Amino acid sequence: MHSEERKFDDHVKDISSRYWELTNSSGVFLDESKYELKADNMRQIWRNHLLGLAMIERNDIINFSSIILYPKGNIHFETVIPEYQHLLREPHRFQLNGCTYENYVKAISGNEEIELWRRYLVERYLV
Repeated sequence: MHSEERKFDDHVKDISSRYWELTNSSGVFLDESKYELKADNMRQIWRNHLLGLAMIERNDIINFSSIILYPKGNIHFETVIPEYQHLLREPHRFQLNGCTYENYVKAISGNEEIELWRRYLVERYLV
C-alpha cells in the first residue's frame, strides 16, 4: 500500500478525522448510511465529493456538483453511482451524477476551441 493510500485509510478509520468531521457537518449524508462510505467501492467517490463540500465550507464556492465521467460499459460506475446517490439526503442526491464519455462527447459542441477539445476527447478516450 502506498503512503498516500495508507494515510487515506487512516483518515477513513479515524472517526474524528477531517473526513468524518466534514461528512457529519455537511448535512449531505444520511445518518444511517455513513459507514457505507468507507467501503472499497465508495471511497474514491466519497473522497472527491468531500473536496467540493470542503470548498463550500470555506466559502470558496456557493454550489457544487460532482460529475463522474466514465466509459460506457464500466460496470463499477454504472452500479456504484446510484448506490452512492442513495447515501445522500434527498436535496443533495443529484448533486453527484455520472455520465459516460460517449454521452458527454455527443453533448458538447461550440466554437473552434470546444471542437478541438471534443476531438481530443474522442481520440484519447473513444478509441
